[in-house]
Parts: sequence; structure tokens; C-alpha cells
Amino acid sequence: MHTTSRAYENRMVLLLCLSVGVVFFDRNAINFLMPYIAPEMGMNNTQIGLLASGLSLAWALSGLGLAAVIDATGHRRRWLVGLMVVFSLCSVVSGLAATFVALLGARVVMGLAEGPIVPVAQSIVALESSPLRRGLNMGVVQNLGGGLLDQFVAPMVVVGLAQVYGWRVAFYVAGIPGLILAALCLAGLREPPGRDVAMRKAEGGSLFQLLRVRNVWLCCIVSCLMVSWLVLGWVFMPLYMVQAAHIAGPDMSVLMAVTGMSAALCGAFVASGLSDRYGRKPVMVLFCLIGVVAPAGLLLHGGSLVMTAVLLFVGTAAAGTFPVFMAAIPSESLSARHLGTSIALVSAMGEIVGGVTAPFVAGRGADLYGLSFPLMMQIALALLAAFTSLFLLETAPRIVGNPGLGRAEA
Repeated sequence: MHTTSRAYENRMVLLLCLSVGVVFFDRNAINFLMPYIAPEMGMNNTQIGLLASGLSLAWALSGLGLAAVIDATGHRRRWLVGLMVVFSLCSVVSGLAATFVALLGARVVMGLAEGPIVPVAQSIVALESSPLRRGLNMGVVQNLGGGLLDQFVAPMVVVGLAQVYGWRVAFYVAGIPGLILAALCLAGLREPPGRDVAMRKAEGGSLFQLLRVRNVWLCCIVSCLMVSWLVLGWVFMPLYMVQAAHIAGPDMSVLMAVTGMSAALCGAFVASGLSDRYGRKPVMVLFCLIGVVAPAGLLLHGGSLVMTAVLLFVGTAAAGTFPVFMAAIPSESLSARHLGTSIALVSAMGEIVGGVTAPFVAGRGADLYGLSFPLMMQIALALLAAFTSLFLLETAPRIVGNPGLGRAEA
């Protein structure tokens, strides 16, 4: 029987954590650079929303389409490394774009490469983690690297580069970490043995069959709501700070870095760790409600950067729900043969609705009613996600008494 040593488990989590962090660093660098890009290219808020929507649609379709293929081949490490090289090069191409159409094309290709990476990484974590650490490991992989690199390091690095050298140079630099991590993953990760053979030989199930499982379709709904909440924050908070709240660019980058620190610390350790101990469902309800605090705090900004930073830090802790509803609950509600596909399905539904539709709607609303519109949407989305989470079935191994994957498929 295959067992994973604690040393390898920790190394795996570290490498995948950094890899996912680089994915979100490259994906969201454009949002921090948008106050510099939009004036040069003459883009309106609707076009800004379309950039996010195009990447998200490609992310969703690619993630869902390739997840089953990668599950079937079992070559997770190879796919992970190859896709990381592609999306890193797309960041460089983004810096070369001379028109809105060219920039949109580069972002769509980036989405195609990035889409499968989180499901692949989380399926490796699910297969290689000790059961009582599964939620914590998934939280670290999905949120720690993303929070630190994407929301903490990226705002200060890319904004600083844009101010000194221009936004194009910032894109060139953003592509370097992914190439480094690809080499490290190639050297430091192995293909998860044991279960892959059984999964490839097991009878598969259609997406419609997966959606008949209560926890899966509920997680899909929550994903639509919370991905919308997250993407709207990524896209429109920097613009709101600079254009509506009249916060200087350097102060904006610090405030966005605060949200990254919250996602890294609270999102990676607090929510996922609490879900291992006290259950997935109560943590989902509580932390979705906390998501109201971030947009409300920014809307109530009265000139105190310290108070706004505190409210953003508290509210962004809602990001801790993502590894719970995207990875832990689906992986514990289905048999192992659906592992990557179920995670990709929940992620894809969130990307299609939350990443594609929400930015376009919010961008149009911002053009018509002002930049407070996307933040008001965030408040409503967090409340609806908390309500939906009330109907989840508990899956945490410590609570239900089953340390394995696939507690139930009903």
C-alpha cells in the first residue's frame, strides 16, 4: 500500500502552493496594472470586464475539458509543468500587445493554459495527503501562494515596475517565476502512484451524473457566487480606490497587498484548518458572511487608510472558503475516480458564471451607475453564498468518522 512520507508531503505542498501562487500572480497582474493600461489603450470599464471574462471563459473550458484527460492519463506532473511554461510565456506576450484585441487574445491563451492547473494540483494533494491534514493542505496550496504572490507581492512589484519602467516591463518580469517553478516541479514532484491505475480502469461518470450529487451541485452554486465575489474584487477594487475613493496609486497597492496577506494567512490556514476540526459546513457559512466586510469597508472609506486596511484584511478571509468548496467537499463526496473532474467541474462553473458573466455585468453597471456598483454586487453575492452553504452535507473526516476519499456519492 502506498504511503506518503511527511517530508515528501510537505515538499509537495510547498511546490504546489508556490505553483498555484504563480498562476494567480500572472493572471491578476493585469488588474493592478489596469490604471496604467486603460488610459494608454483608451479602454472603458466594459472592455476591462471583457478582458477578465475572456480569460475566465478559457480557464473554465480548458480546466473542465482537460481535467478528465489528465485523470485518465495519470501524468499530472508532466501536464502541470508544460502548462506552467505556456502561461508564463503568455505573460510576456501580454506585455507586447499593442491593441485591445491583441491583449484579449493573449489573456485567452493564458486562460487555456492556466485552467487545469488548480484541479491538477489539488488532485495531487488529495491523493498524497494524510486524511486529517487534507483540508489544511488544500487550503495552503490554493490560498497561501496565491495570497502572498498574487495579492501581496504582485501589487507592490508590478505597480512599482509600472511606475518606473512602464506596464509592459511589469508583464515581462511576471513571466519569470512560472518558468522557475516549472523546473522545480519537474525535479521535485512525482506522479501519485497507486490510485491512478484504479482510476483509469474504473467506469467513468458523466458531468450530469456528478451534478446529481447534492454536495457537488451546491458547491457549483457557491462557486458561481464566490468566484464572482473574488473576481469583482480583483478587477474593480483597484479602480474604485484610485478613481472613486481618490486613493493614490502607491497606497492602493498597499491596500491590495493587505488583502493578499489576509488570503495567505487567514485563507490558507484559518478557514481550512478550522474546517478539518469543526466541519466544512459551519466554516463555509461563517466565512462567506465575513466576505461582506471587504466591499462594505471600502465603500465606507472615510479617508482612514488604516481602518480601510483592517476591514479589507478581515473581509478577505472569506477567500478561505475556496479550497473547502472547490476541493475538500467535492473530493470527499465522490469516489476517487472522479477526483480531478469533480474539482474542475466546481471550478469551471464558478469561472463561467463568476469569471465570465460577473465582470461583464459589473463593468456595464459601473459604466452606468458608477464604480460602487461592483462592490454592492460583492455584498449580495457573499450573503447568497452563506445561505446556500446552509444546505451542504458534512464531509470532514474528523466529523463523519471516515478518513478516506469518497464518503458518499448521493
